[in-house]
Amino acid sequence: MEKTSFIDKALLASRFLQSGMTARNDIILFTDAYDVAILDHMDTIAAKFLSFGKKVVFGGEKVFWPLLENMPTVFDLDRAPIRDAMSDGEETGYRFINSGVYIGYAHAIEKLLSFCVTEHARTTARSDQAALQAAWMHLRNDDENFAAIDRMATIFANSSNDRAAFMTDGLSVSEPCTGQTPSVLHANGNKDIIDGIDLILTLRQHGAWHIRLRSLVTESGLRLALDNGRLVDEIPEKSVVILATTADNANVLLTADGSICTFNPDGWISTSARHVSGWEQVFLTDDQQPYVNLNGDAVGFEQFCKQATGPVHLAPLRLSDLRLSGDALAARLLSLS
Repeated sequence: MEKTSFIDKALLASRFLQSGMTARNDIILFTDAYDVAILDHMDTIAAKFLSFGKKVVFGGEKVFWPLLENMPTVFDLDRAPIRDAMSDGEETGYRFINSGVYIGYAHAIEKLLSFCVTEHARTTARSDQAALQAAWMHLRNDDENFAAIDRMATIFANSSNDRAAFMTDGLSVSEPCTGQTPSVLHANGNKDIIDGIDLILTLRQHGAWHIRLRSLVTESGLRLALDNGRLVDEIPEKSVVILATTADNANVLLTADGSICTFNPDGWISTSARHVSGWEQVFLTDDQQPYVNLNGDAVGFEQFCKQATGPVHLAPLRLSDLRLSGDALAARLLSLS
């Protein structure tokens, strides 16, 4: 199949809406393809859309893309006023339109895309994102209730290049700054969270709803990684270790490739175990600090660190922490469930 991208997405979507296959007030959800995950039932997504009280809701992102210096105009329009209108005096939040995810009534999206098609025929612009930004600006001047941007990531989460923006427990995704649990996840820009998306979808597909994933974090806020048998403060080229809680509330520490960590009495961690037994189990104190039971002694994770880190506690897992996980971690989690 030929790859479809850029303005072709808008042209094909417009053609579909003009085919007569949809009713005027059908709610249409448009998403990109391989880098998108839908995490909620359609009824939940529709209810969120209706709560905006608009005809179209765009997913927002933190970057005005294409960058203004690279594309100062679109459809012979200056893009600077478009950027300023989207910012609306704000410097935070997901305030800029992303063309990879949006939702709206069929008649409204058709109107939006018709503008893009007409202007494309006249100017042959190639960026669908710049085109939809211009369409948003044009149509909002006629109808202030036409469209909204999902600035709080209520429906849509666009990761862009902010690898640490979203947290996961292995089954759902949250945006800690807005407190929202988005329904549609889009890995636009940097693709570091693709592995995390795949893992979430695999666990859901196999009904592993009881699995819970978390990170181990030092007092300084650094996540722990495994390096030559010892836990170390996180370094960029290493994947963090993941604490998985299974169906019977047992805790086990896993590497990104799904290896089980064994806590040996000599203070080293090995990863050759195939099953969870005494030396693989992780326990939690009342204040959620992890420890292991070695020959009847409770041993904190500081003993297994290469350097003194102070207390180690649990924290939400960043979606990007699941990069490099591949299918092996999913297979291990399913075997533990």
